[in-house]
Amino acid sequence: MISIHLLGSPTCPRYQRMRQVVLDEAQRLGVDVRLEEINDVGRLARVNPLHLPQLRLGGEIIARGNPPSPAAVTRWLTET
Repeated sequence: MISIHLLGSPTCPRYQRMRQVVLDEAQRLGVDVRLEEINDVGRLARVNPLHLPQLRLGGEIIARGNPPSPAAVTRWLTET
């Protein structure tokens, strides 16, 4: 199982798109992912809020601001 963290506000369109791209690609590839959504204001205040939403894999930021392409998500999920 691959653990992925998504930080940001669920009402943000970029957050929603980022979430959907990850879930769609994981399903398409048959990869088991655990997507933890972090949207608590206190936790988000510890990161740079100008760079939200953020997608993290293994504690490393793999995307921020704009949603990644499906091809990029596929690459991350298959290389992990």
